[in-house]
Amino acid sequence: MTRCDFRTMRECGCPPSECRVQEREYPPVIMASVRDILIVSAFVGFVAAVIFAVGARMEPHLKITDLTNQEQVTTWKK
Repeated sequence: MTRCDFRTMRECGCPPSECRVQEREYPPVIMASVRDILIVSAFVGFVAAVIFAVGARMEPHLKITDLTNQEQVTTWKK
């Protein structure tokens, strides 16, 4: 039996007469099913479609705003 005066990181808090190493605990493995992957893919696609639609809807407004600002700058320089 070895002495437990100096303990390593994986040894338990056992009495000096018993030195045993704690079992290593592994994190749980998460397995994604095909259904879960399809749901997440559909959600990401939906979010991307919404962002694209909002951007396409804002484009004419931004174009008009840019033209208005450009006209203001050209009249200011005269």
